[in-house]
Amino acid sequence: MPGGHGKPTSLTLEERPLRHAHLEAPAAIDTSLSERFAVHPQVLGKIKRLAVRPGFNITAFDVKSADVFRGFASTERCLAIVVLLDCSGSSRMLTPGCNRALEFTYTPDTTILFFARTAVQGEFAVPTGANFRGVEVRLSVDQLSRLDALELFADVDAEHSYCRAANADVWVGGIPTNTLIRAREEAALDAALGSDGTDLEIEIAGLAILTAALEQMRSRGSVLSARQRHLSGKLDRARSVLLEDVARSWTVSDLAEAVGLSERQLKTGFRTRFGAPVYEYLQSARLSKAKTLLADGDLSITDVALTVGYANPSHFAFLFRRTFGIAPSQLARPKR
Repeated sequence: MPGGHGKPTSLTLEERPLRHAHLEAPAAIDTSLSERFAVHPQVLGKIKRLAVRPGFNITAFDVKSADVFRGFASTERCLAIVVLLDCSGSSRMLTPGCNRALEFTYTPDTTILFFARTAVQGEFAVPTGANFRGVEVRLSVDQLSRLDALELFADVDAEHSYCRAANADVWVGGIPTNTLIRAREEAALDAALGSDGTDLEIEIAGLAILTAALEQMRSRGSVLSARQRHLSGKLDRARSVLLEDVARSWTVSDLAEAVGLSERQLKTGFRTRFGAPVYEYLQSARLSKAKTLLADGDLSITDVALTVGYANPSHFAFLFRRTFGIAPSQLARPKR
């Protein structure tokens, strides 16, 4: 925790307007902190969310998961800029009319740009022992428009150079956290979660993060070149090949050869485009498929493990429990 305090033993939530903002209540852009975390004793630490003005919130968080933590949240149309120093886990988001969830993995020292064109419901998963430390600046679409910044996100799609995941309603971009953003994030964390910070300091730091992130979108975000589009196409093909045969004992060399990339191109490009290394992405896909098969109830736990590529059912059960927080036997339906 900031300020040199010991390990957290509980979760402290604070959600209110800035003292100098003259707002009656926090701006409701997404799920309130009390609603999201009230019944989750496995999350320890401190979270503070301050409403800067209607449709504009700054949230600082420094938490640790004492156990596997899976939660749900919702948001209105917005832009969320999330600067992550320490993190581990993933998110799945569902939007109206889209049957396929949008998935991405959190990575440290990354600034996530999350733009929702419509209301979104999301599920997030954090493994045992994970630290989650950072700052989020969230603006409604109306606020973004008032800042003359909505046009930066009007046409963003999967071809944008910052894109990590996208569909018709949601775009998720990822940029390395630069020196300026990192410094402002530390300032916001110290002011928000320390003992002697002021609301004004938090607002200044949050506005600096917003300004720096929007500037990166203006100066460096661009439509991909023909060469980059060619590489992106091969990376998309690599993901498809991987998902078509999750039971195979894939190596980076085998996958790279299958799609015509060098191992370096595949390793670097895959992580940048999909938010996770090849094997981590494969393991996530295997376990997600296993979860579906177990719920269907047509196969035994051993058969499910073998079907998704795990020869050792005990190892499969360990990974499943670590990821989903329950044993495979708790999800498997008894055969009739």
